[in-house]
Parts: sequence; structure tokens; C-alpha cells
Amino acid sequence: MNTGALRHHVTLDIPNGETGSFTPLNPPDWWCAYLSETAGMATLVGRYHPGITTATRVHFKDRVYHVTAIVNREERNAEFVLSCSEVFS
Repeated sequence: MNTGALRHHVTLDIPNGETGSFTPLNPPDWWCAYLSETAGMATLVGRYHPGITTATRVHFKDRVYHVTAIVNREERNAEFVLSCSEVFS
């Protein structure tokens, strides 16, 4: 992984089943590379984060994305590739 490419700061949160709101992950900050965007979809690459699941929301600048797929490269718990869809409200 090219650590110099991890220049985008995003925040992560997950749904809180009790209140229906979202709560920040621990830690909520994640540095990633923003690879591509097409028609409301984005691909992000960053270091492994044990709290990221398909229920996670990603806040990037003024956009919110929902994680639709996670690839744990080589299953080494070193790098994640996230496929995300933009949340329109």
C-alpha cells in the first residue's frame, strides 16, 4: 500500500439500534485514498479498521456514503478496499 496516497480524512459511524440514529466508530477517523467515483458510487482504499462493516457510513467532505462491499486484500488485515454508494436524502 502506498501510504502517501492515504491523504483523505473521513469519519465513520454505525447505526445505533436503540435510537435509530448513528454513533461514531471507535476510532471514528480513517485516512484513505479516494480511487474513483461513478454515478453515486465510490471506491476507497485504506488501512484495516476492525469496526468497518457493511452497516458503516462514511462521511467524506460534504457527502455521506454507505459501505456496500468490503475487500480485505489477501485476508491479511492490513488493507481494506471499500465499495460505497452515496446516500441521498
